[in-house]
Amino acid sequence: MDIGELRQDVEEMRDLLVKATRSRVKDIIGVELRKLEHEVSRLEKAAADPVSSTEVPQKKPRPQIQTQTITNYAWDQSDKFMKIYVTIKGVHSLPKERVTCEFGKRSFRLQVEEEENKRRSELYISTLLEDINPEESWYKLKTDTVLLMLKKSTTGKTWPYVTSGEK
Repeated sequence: MDIGELRQDVEEMRDLLVKATRSRVKDIIGVELRKLEHEVSRLEKAAADPVSSTEVPQKKPRPQIQTQTITNYAWDQSDKFMKIYVTIKGVHSLPKERVTCEFGKRSFRLQVEEEENKRRSELYISTLLEDINPEESWYKLKTDTVLLMLKKSTTGKTWPYVTSGEK
């Protein structure tokens, strides 16, 4: 595909992302935009180094990453936030880029890469009891703990449970 066309696609996707109002639509457009940007970057590198683009790339074996599912957490709430406390020994001393959290309307996924490319811990909840505002939700590293602040869509509503499966 022509790199100029891809750049135009990227610009149009950026415009769509700005115009989108629904969080799921923003997530979908964002994923596709990153794919297009990656493709443009790859084509630009290939164009800048024509010798290496004709070579057959050597496949390197990927290191096997063990993923440990986190099943234990504590929670609390205020009028505005649902607070999730996840205990992970030494998390505060990890580089910040090794801790990520993605928020959805009724879900979140916390990932902590404890040993680079070797071991990852993950807490994924896909069925929150109520809606949250993903754009206003955030997380913070504390001593041996990750604090997730899930912004409630309905301020003042008390959640009797964290997930709909706990009913």
